[in-house]
Amino acid sequence: MTSREIAEMLSRLSSDEKKILFELLQDEDSNELNVDSLFSNGISCPICGDVERIVKNGKRSGSQRYLCKNCNKSFMANTTSILERTHKSIFVWKKFLDCMVHGMSILKTAEICEINKNTAFAWRHKVLDALSQIVEETSLEGIVESDETFFILSYKGQKAGLPRTSKKRGASASKRGLSNEQVCVPCAIDRKGKVISKISNLGRIQTQGLHRVFDGKIKNKSILCADKASAYVRFSADNDLKLVQLKGGKEKLDIYHLNHVNAYHSELKRFLKNFKGVSTKYLNNYLTWNIFASKRGTIKEKVNGMLEGICKVNLVEHFKDISKRPSLPM
Repeated sequence: MTSREIAEMLSRLSSDEKKILFELLQDEDSNELNVDSLFSNGISCPICGDVERIVKNGKRSGSQRYLCKNCNKSFMANTTSILERTHKSIFVWKKFLDCMVHGMSILKTAEICEINKNTAFAWRHKVLDALSQIVEETSLEGIVESDETFFILSYKGQKAGLPRTSKKRGASASKRGLSNEQVCVPCAIDRKGKVISKISNLGRIQTQGLHRVFDGKIKNKSILCADKASAYVRFSADNDLKLVQLKGGKEKLDIYHLNHVNAYHSELKRFLKNFKGVSTKYLNNYLTWNIFASKRGTIKEKVNGMLEGICKVNLVEHFKDISKRPSLPM
């Protein structure tokens, strides 16, 4: 890239985006990471899983290679992670994650990281798929508040096979009230701030949908605070949970209320507005993104935490696998 092209790119950035870029450039020399150091659990063979008979086997492009003497296969520390075969340095990935933490668009992210916009889109969902695996390990306990929020069913980006005629972005549902045009997203949060949110079904909340999202995620004997929906009665009985039902809104019964989950809904809606409409097929990923974006800590702590997280997850995906996902991820 020539100096003139760089100047033209900088002129298109807002003041906030220029600030982010300046911070990233300052960080480049002082925070260069070694890929191997991100795998704090030690090196294991991605083929057979052996951890004891692993020896060093030279280097490639400055990165250490390993040989498993159990299955005689050669590999690197990032093999089977989303960093494999991307041909980009850890610093580029840090820049990319910094853009994600700041909620930047695909186009701006591609400009700053000097990658193609399609690559930026694929990286975004590879990162979120990896983080979703981490979120799957979340379990709630104690007093758990649960309530559902709804999003209009969206086929944004899908050009063929639509089950209905296309709509203008931001158009409201054709049916009044809750219907199969609304995507139900149950959300639960405990008093430690741990959150679970995921698509369950279309229309009103159903017991089967609650089981799909929360089974095995709320510890037995916990106290579930919810509204008057009958689905919570059957779900709590099936999972050995004490149920406290409120009318919703701002109603409070002793120490039981829905204030935290309602605040989470408001924050989630604000977060998703940044993207001007999210396709339902990718909505679960954006729910995961919001969970990580809302965590406490500095920008640098969030970026490093995300980087360490995605390096620990075995995930090899191709762009075509991401784009061919079903319209309804249920």
